[in-house]
Amino acid sequence: MKIRTGFVSNSSSSSFVITGRDIKFDEIDFNNLNNIKVRGQYLCDGQDIFNLTQEIYDVINADRSYLSQLNFIEQYNTLCDEYNDSVKEDIIIHKGTKVYLLDSDYHGTADVESFIRTYGE
Repeated sequence: MKIRTGFVSNSSSSSFVITGRDIKFDEIDFNNLNNIKVRGQYLCDGQDIFNLTQEIYDVINADRSYLSQLNFIEQYNTLCDEYNDSVKEDIIIHKGTKVYLLDSDYHGTADVESFIRTYGE
């Protein structure tokens, strides 16, 4: 019998492990948007997890009602993902840093239009 010790993948989701910290929308640094992950609602095969873009940031900032459906993570490092399931060993975890195991649905938010379709009224 074979035992899988890494991530199990299918065509509808992607798993990965990151380090970071929870951050409030008003704490987001405009110069650091590339390091912000957004955790949204659960979709069919995982959670809607996407990178915060300037366009999506502007939509949320203009209509704060979106905030009740979203959580933000300031990402420090990717420890491993389904393409490389060996954990990086040179990562320093500082006090207050969290480790997140995320299972992202491939059909999640890809751009501002899909964001509005998923979270708009």
